[in-house]
Amino acid sequence: MSLQLMSNSIITSLWNHIDNLKQYGVEWADRDIEIGPTDAVMEKARNLIPKLVHNNLIPFRITPSMEEGVCIAFQKNSILVYIEFYNDGDIGMIAEDYIGKRILENIDLNEADIIPVLRKIIN
Repeated sequence: MSLQLMSNSIITSLWNHIDNLKQYGVEWADRDIEIGPTDAVMEKARNLIPKLVHNNLIPFRITPSMEEGVCIAFQKNSILVYIEFYNDGDIGMIAEDYIGKRILENIDLNEADIIPVLRKIIN
């Protein structure tokens, strides 16, 4: 399989994970989440995926955010990084060392900063 086909396959798979967040529907109340991710925030997350893949930053998990939105998670060794797209338009990032049990970063981001910040932390 060519690198381009592999990249396209990864992008499609990650898009499907984002699209599948809509299926939770009525389960949101069971998860103590007031509302699920809006279409606008899901589109922002979808738009980020090709940029991530082309920079070899492949998330290991995409979930609904506990703060109403979409959470895209990355891991390298003991470092976990969570990028959260909130329904109010904000974007946050938390990086933690789960073995050392400490927060490395907890910042607000704009869309242009996501890739450089991720590359600094997990590459």
